[in-house]
Amino acid sequence: MDKKKELGAYKKLSPEEVQGMLHLRKRGFTAKNKKAYNRRRTYFTNAELDSVMNYPFRTAIMNFMRGFDSGRAFQDTVMSIVENYPPQVVACNMNLLGTHDTARILTALVDDFDGSREEKAKRHLSRNQLEVAHERLLMASFLQYTLPGSPSIYYGDEAGMEGYWDPFCRKPYPWGREDQELLAHYRLLGQMRLAHPALDGGTFRVLEVGDRYLAYERERDGDRLVIVANRGEEIVFHQPGRWVDLLTGKKYGVDIPVPSDTVLILNRKDR
Repeated sequence: MDKKKELGAYKKLSPEEVQGMLHLRKRGFTAKNKKAYNRRRTYFTNAELDSVMNYPFRTAIMNFMRGFDSGRAFQDTVMSIVENYPPQVVACNMNLLGTHDTARILTALVDDFDGSREEKAKRHLSRNQLEVAHERLLMASFLQYTLPGSPSIYYGDEAGMEGYWDPFCRKPYPWGREDQELLAHYRLLGQMRLAHPALDGGTFRVLEVGDRYLAYERERDGDRLVIVANRGEEIVFHQPGRWVDLLTGKKYGVDIPVPSDTVLILNRKDR
């Protein structure tokens, strides 16, 4: 695509959207002007695509869960996309943790083994690794389902499948051998999104980021949720109002204790 046509495509956007897309382009986040196969792509400006696979969110979640990021990079990544992609695209972005081109999320959360194909075929997560991966996936999926966008599950991740990169991430679905706890967890996530307008196109605002913890808000049509994810030591999160945790039903006031390795999904209940 030549420069004149590329600039013409930008005329469909507001000045703010153009500046935002240029910012993301410089940082390498955008799919809107991606260069692939020696051609400049205009997936969004020319109405070629409504959405893309949201790998930046996946990377942000993975790094936070594995302790590679205290939460600052997570905030930067999410806000870069939320503030600069057109809102219609943000709402449609495929928020994913696993795909046919990645290791299974359970494996990716704990194991970076890079052996031969034969070694990978025989290798499985240990009981301890599986337990850690399971706990990390519970929190990671809460982030996946509460961030702006459309949660997208790679078949079998909700059933507890493990495996390395292709072809080990593409095994048949484990009918009759599913992880029932994970299945119940993902059903809960789906029910939560259906019940709360804030998670369906609601506004997004980061409230606080600290040492291995973060908090953000979603709000729409009077429905307000605050998500607090803590990977560090126990903290006390301060937020005016009266709240109930959707996961436990526990009620809180202004001072909200958040234990280590815990996520709270707080719904405001002042009325």
